[in-house]
Amino acid sequence: MPVTQSSSGGAPNPPKTVLVTGGSGFLASHVVRELLQQGYSVRVTVRSEAMVKNVPQAHALDFQRLSCILVPDMTVPGAYDTAVQGVTGVFHISSPFTFTTTENTNDLLIPAVSGTRGVLQSIKNYGPDVKRVVLTSSGGAMIDPTLAFDRDHLYTEDN
Repeated sequence: MPVTQSSSGGAPNPPKTVLVTGGSGFLASHVVRELLQQGYSVRVTVRSEAMVKNVPQAHALDFQRLSCILVPDMTVPGAYDTAVQGVTGVFHISSPFTFTTTENTNDLLIPAVSGTRGVLQSIKNYGPDVKRVVLTSSGGAMIDPTLAFDRDHLYTEDN
């Protein structure tokens, strides 16, 4: 989906706008940077007012093509309804993560699944222009938080 020149040889097509959920996170910040470098306009969701200010500062060179939407709780039905409007692609990277939980299912898994379902439902209801959706994950999805800092524990296909 790179931004290209129009077929008539005139001015470039206007940049496509894509949504990146969890825009202040480690993985998402790299995706945002790459999308901006490719010429896209990028809308990111963040969970706090502080991040609404911090994300644009992190990408100061492309401030005019970057916007933030506050989504404090991705598990709330309709949380992404506004964010998906007018975008042509969605990179769903947002997911809860903490090293301090002992309730992996309740604190991480259920909210992650709920947030993913929520963004897909918002796209279905309010994102008619969305052509592509990218769902991501990380090593955090397989880590048992009770073993996160155990250097002797080896993760394998069996566990």
